[in-house]
Amino acid sequence: MKNLTRPEASPITRRVWLVAVAVIAAVAAGIVAGPGDATPPVHGNYGPYPPKAAKFKAPKLKQGTLTVKGTKQSDKITLRLQAGNPGNLQVDVGDDGSADFSFERSKIAKIVVKAR
Repeated sequence: MKNLTRPEASPITRRVWLVAVAVIAAVAAGIVAGPGDATPPVHGNYGPYPPKAAKFKAPKLKQGTLTVKGTKQSDKITLRLQAGNPGNLQVDVGDDGSADFSFERSKIAKIVVKAR
């Protein structure tokens, strides 16, 4: 009759097996988790460089409605009557004192400003 029981393993053999199992588990966990990456993900307008300054589009006068659309930046938009000629409405982008766009006041019935 054969002896089918295993002989008692030495403490060193047990430690080697425990270390081997721990290393295999750590490697498997690393494969499941995926490779690491130190750089942040790039989403939409956000990249490694600051976004370009958005260009302000010219206001539109259509069917008596003056529409002024701002950008996603902190725009300073000023609407004022032209000095010495109140028949003209001026649009000053950046509020620097110089008019960037001018419209005849008599053609404007409504003003819409979308500053975002």
